[in-house]
Amino acid sequence: MKGASDKTKLKDMRQDSSTYRKRKIKIDGAKETIFKKRKIRTRMSDLESFAGAAGHSGGILKAKNGHLLKIFHEENSNEPEFLSNLPSDDPLRPYTAEFYGIREISGSKYLELENLTEDCQSPSVMDIKLGKKTFIHDPKNNAERADLFSKMQKLDPTSLTPEELSSGTVTKSRYLQFRDDLSTTSMYGFRIEGISFSKDVESTFQKPEKIELQRMSKDSALENFGKFVDGNKLEKSEVLEKLKNLRQAVTDSSYLKNHQLIGCSLLFIADSQTLRLKLIDFAKSKKFESEEEKDDSWRTGLDNLISEIEQ
Repeated sequence: MKGASDKTKLKDMRQDSSTYRKRKIKIDGAKETIFKKRKIRTRMSDLESFAGAAGHSGGILKAKNGHLLKIFHEENSNEPEFLSNLPSDDPLRPYTAEFYGIREISGSKYLELENLTEDCQSPSVMDIKLGKKTFIHDPKNNAERADLFSKMQKLDPTSLTPEELSSGTVTKSRYLQFRDDLSTTSMYGFRIEGISFSKDVESTFQKPEKIELQRMSKDSALENFGKFVDGNKLEKSEVLEKLKNLRQAVTDSSYLKNHQLIGCSLLFIADSQTLRLKLIDFAKSKKFESEEEKDDSWRTGLDNLISEIEQ
């Protein structure tokens, strides 16, 4: 059974402590991604921390070659498969980071990705989460957690039920749904996840705190969007043109006709009065199964964002 043999090899290669480079093989007539082993010696002292626009720390490192290393948990991330199987000629490809494989360092696995701001002089970056639902249900998220209860209590204590107040805990699924409902996500399909201004812009505009973003109204979100555009001396017409070009690309993408994006982010990278758009965060994105209900609410979020900017 060639298919079984190749799949066993894939599992064994991923478990081996090495660096993996992607290549594709055919298994029973269908393409499947495997990772070719290649040794690269990397010491933790060779790496530096990297904080994205959303302010996540600890999960992303920067390597000496300039690439980013994003912590990878094989059991709950579809990102390697999603990026590896994306055809080079698909209209979506120019809007994603290059994926170089999986690297193992000190017992932890990392996705090696293109650093989208590597060639920038003084970038400002804004991360907008797309979709009316930014998470997928997982039985692992049903455990009661006191830390998430504390986060909810800080964001909006009135949203806690008497039972939750009594136990002092909530599940992760409950917290994630609460976060979507509290922000502009559930109603409009987009929310500002983070903003990082360049030093020049930061002297004029103060970026909002994380807790402010998580409970920000649509009007406040659009106000901060405007600050990003004005602070980086971007033309509104240019921003709209690039957003519409992206919308056309995802509409034309054959790959997205049988894949769904959940929890992905639209990255605005402003540098020297120019703007680039990229889509990132594909851990929850996967091939659409016919028995599932396809969630394309990220398209709704993109449409709503464009409509709001046009007004």
